[in-house]
Amino acid sequence: MFARKGWPLRGYSLIALAACIAMMTVTPASAETDDKPLQIFRALDDKAETLKAKALELNRDLILLEEEAFIPSSAQLVVFFSLTKKTSPRLNSLQVKLELDGEIVANHLYTPREIDALFNDGKHRLYLGSIPVGGHRISAVILGEGTQGFEARSEINFDKGWDRKSVEIELVMAEKKAAPTININGPVAANKR
Repeated sequence: MFARKGWPLRGYSLIALAACIAMMTVTPASAETDDKPLQIFRALDDKAETLKAKALELNRDLILLEEEAFIPSSAQLVVFFSLTKKTSPRLNSLQVKLELDGEIVANHLYTPREIDALFNDGKHRLYLGSIPVGGHRISAVILGEGTQGFEARSEINFDKGWDRKSVEIELVMAEKKAAPTININGPVAANKR
């Protein structure tokens, strides 16, 4: 009686063994057919990434054209922000507030990734706007937070002529214990990106 109960299990194990052998012989053929959809998916993914890059480039060009159309170059004021380091302090955050003739025109909080880009000779266009010909005042307040917190302020008066005016606000990160300073310079050679 005990032997009879064991036979059905043996039958199932033989069927399972046969199924495993059948699957092993079928697997190589199905692997080749499964690989083709994967290749098609990768090709489509590459095409999508290429289209996305082209769309971003076209969007950037469109923004530049819109700015040129709405703000004629003869009335433009462009303000760039950059960092110069004599040491490499660790900054967790950096905030730049820009005032033009007593009115706040820009207020930017930089992420750690943006700060790293600025430390690697990057420039950020902080402001682009239209101003009339004549005398103006630019004020910059920069707040930094890291190993030591700091606040730096600077301002300049300048005359806007009939041509485009570019100004660069440069934060100079001084030696370890010295406070950072701000240099406001103009005109600036702007890198088109």
